[in-house]
Amino acid sequence: KGFEEQWRFLEDDVCKEGSMGWIVGPPGTGKTTTTMSFMQSLSIEREWRVMCVRLWRRGSVKFLQVADGKHRVFQTDIVRAADILFAILRGWTRSDRKHFISLDGFLQG
Repeated sequence: KGFEEQWRFLEDDVCKEGSMGWIVGPPGTGKTTTTMSFMQSLSIEREWRVMCVRLWRRGSVKFLQVADGKHRVFQTDIVRAADILFAILRGWTRSDRKHFISLDGFLQG
């Protein structure tokens, strides 16, 4: 039930409505699995660019990006991550494609 509800939320409330959305919950409940599966389905469609930004507890950040049929994966430290993310997003704004970005992970205040 959780997977289907989360998928519908991402499809209807986030993508179709063009809204920002949060899926929160304890570890192991399928949040990342559902979101990554959903993103993969979007990346197959030509009009979408997708990116997952994975925040790790120890301060590193991993980027998984699919844009224009090309897959890129790279990792950096948290200090450089914001600059990299802004540069990617600036490039994406010059496109007529739709964008889906997932911020995933755990950071303790």
